[in-house]
Amino acid sequence: MRLLVLGDFFYSYDYIADDIFAMSEYIKNHDLGVVLNLEGAITKSNSKIKKRGEHLRQSPKTIEVLRILNVKGVSLSNNHIFDFGKEGLAETIEALDEAGILHCGAGLDINEAAKPMHFQWGDYSYEFYGMTDFYEESIQASDIQAGCAAISN
Repeated sequence: MRLLVLGDFFYSYDYIADDIFAMSEYIKNHDLGVVLNLEGAITKSNSKIKKRGEHLRQSPKTIEVLRILNVKGVSLSNNHIFDFGKEGLAETIEALDEAGILHCGAGLDINEAAKPMHFQWGDYSYEFYGMTDFYEESIQASDIQAGCAAISN
């Protein structure tokens, strides 16, 4: 098994597009596990934070798409994961946990946000950290604040 590490992933559709199945075939045929950056919360919340740019919210169908694409883990540390506040982040974490998809880089406090995701695959052990800087309206986690892990932590 090999890992395919991808950048930003955002899925806002309520159906599964044909290209997802085509990518899934490639991933299966090459025996790949996937790690990616989940760019935005998987939430039904309408509680948007105040910010300059777009607010990204992903469809609940995203979890099924991540499974089809053999996603083993995601980084949550980005400028959109907190677009729908603590509620959106908490819903995202809950959905990922229920699906058995590992995550890192954001959490309900700094201890959770700074914790790496770790998994064993055959003879190999993988550990990923998710961190961000805060120039583009990311929310920094603290002992009492939900948010992302900082590069400086």
